[in-house]
Amino acid sequence: MSETGKKAIYEFFGVKICGTISLIPCILLIIIYIIKKKLTLSMYINFNLCITAIFYSISGLFPKMKKNDLNNFSCHFQVVLGTTGDISILLWTGTISVIGTLSYIYQETIEKNENKMKLIVTIIVYGIVIIFNICFQGLGEIDVIENNYYCWINNYYVKMSYTIFIVIIFIVNIIANVILMIEVNKIKKKVNDNENLIKKLNKFSCILWKYIIALILIFLSNIIHFIQHIKSKFNNDEYQELPIIFDVLLQSFNYLKGFIVCFVYTYNDEFYDDLFNMCKCNFDKIKDDKEINLTNTEETDKSYYNAIDFFDPLSTDIEIPV
Repeated sequence: MSETGKKAIYEFFGVKICGTISLIPCILLIIIYIIKKKLTLSMYINFNLCITAIFYSISGLFPKMKKNDLNNFSCHFQVVLGTTGDISILLWTGTISVIGTLSYIYQETIEKNENKMKLIVTIIVYGIVIIFNICFQGLGEIDVIENNYYCWINNYYVKMSYTIFIVIIFIVNIIANVILMIEVNKIKKKVNDNENLIKKLNKFSCILWKYIIALILIFLSNIIHFIQHIKSKFNNDEYQELPIIFDVLLQSFNYLKGFIVCFVYTYNDEFYDDLFNMCKCNFDKIKDDKEINLTNTEETDKSYYNAIDFFDPLSTDIEIPV
């Protein structure tokens, strides 16, 4: 078997394994959130983040495509799921970073207009996704990529535009996290005598570092391909493929996005408590038929569903100095 054939097989199964792994934590979070019924703004964003991560994972679970599948619904649907998931994950994580940054200044306004905020971010995120997909599908020439048997856009300029779009949102996302980190460090300097707040601020700084590292990991493939495109453009060379082993690992790892965003952005102490309570109730059916006793999001001393929660005005032990 040729090296290209081996690469295709390894990459095909690597993507299937990683895509399946990513589905599990996303589905668990969605089940818990559906049971909780009432979602805060941060939980609502987490919920949508996991749904779009599922879309992306599913796009990697399609069977092998062949050239005669190009005009089939499944081929186009795979492309739509892949682009929707890819863009949406970045937009929803970016929403967490941007609103987290804004909540530092507009805590009460965001809290009072929570439902409006949910509606606004939903329209913006899915509006961008729909517009981009219409353009992407309309201008791109869909083809079956020989080395991985997946349907994807074959037009160089459309692919390049897609990569640039992803990288721009990625940079905005990183900048929002850096700005918030700078603000947190400023607060630290003003509250040297408050040990409790210092501990919370340190914990929050760790969360922000996790966000930045996670973003780099989940969009490593996009970043590397962007660098390759730029390099080939300026050097007037043909686009050079990565070494086979590295390319297989990179493409497979790319489908762990759902797994990474769950554990970095959405999972926290309350989620684990709720998961334990749900499993406990499911295994203990003999006694009574009470509803699953999940933690109350309004009463619990939360460990932050994501960056938006840190500057919660209802938190009595976090007073931000002016």
